[in-house]
Amino acid sequence: MTKILFTILVVVVVWWMFKTIQRRHQQMTGTPRESVSERAARSAREAVRATMEKRGNGPVVEDLEQCPKCGAYVPKGTECGCGKG
Repeated sequence: MTKILFTILVVVVVWWMFKTIQRRHQQMTGTPRESVSERAARSAREAVRATMEKRGNGPVVEDLEQCPKCGAYVPKGTECGCGKG
């Protein structure tokens, strides 16, 4: 029984320390911490936005046509290179 209580106590103390550190960080910076995935998503959005602003008009779209030999779609006016036929 004492082992279980000790384990619970350790978990509670570690959780309390983590929350205290997180609160101090928020007070110092004024913003909550971002997780790694949130940071990566924000970075990807900024990269896409910067690329689109650089181009001016947005993403480039090409019309595709189906290769009569293999059925793959390739940009209009180009050969597939499938080697069939």
